[in-house]
Amino acid sequence: MVLSDIDMPVMDGLEMLDKVRRIDSNTLFIIVSTLDAPKYILQALRLKANDYLVKPVMGKDLLILLAKYSLILASRTKDREILGMIYNRALGIKIDNRLELVGKIVDRLMLETEHVISPHDRLGVHLGLAEMLTNAIEHGNLEITYDEKSQAMDATDFPWKES
Repeated sequence: MVLSDIDMPVMDGLEMLDKVRRIDSNTLFIIVSTLDAPKYILQALRLKANDYLVKPVMGKDLLILLAKYSLILASRTKDREILGMIYNRALGIKIDNRLELVGKIVDRLMLETEHVISPHDRLGVHLGLAEMLTNAIEHGNLEITYDEKSQAMDATDFPWKES
């Protein structure tokens, strides 16, 4: 959890929020600032700040907010602990030859694997899955078994095939 003002030396709080979000989108980030202008509040919300408090902040209000976020953090910890207990999980998806569904299928697969793929690797896995499914639909999905494909390859006289 990060509590940050906007007006700081070296880097302002909104820049820091943007950098934190690029590293870890799950970090709780609360802006506490005297800057009450809509432009700052909107920018903080666009950068996905969890809260924006205008100074002066009453101690009891801050304690209520911290208690709320403490429960969220505790819940996340329990969820991760329980997910760590799962040793086997299966998901079956029947994929039709419809390229327009590839993005939604990949999004669903990424959602299902959120707890096992590190945030650092998620974009590469997402792109790889999209490419793999697209290639399967465009080039390889003949709805035949491996054995049938092998027999067809053996029976066909390809120019690159050695005799």
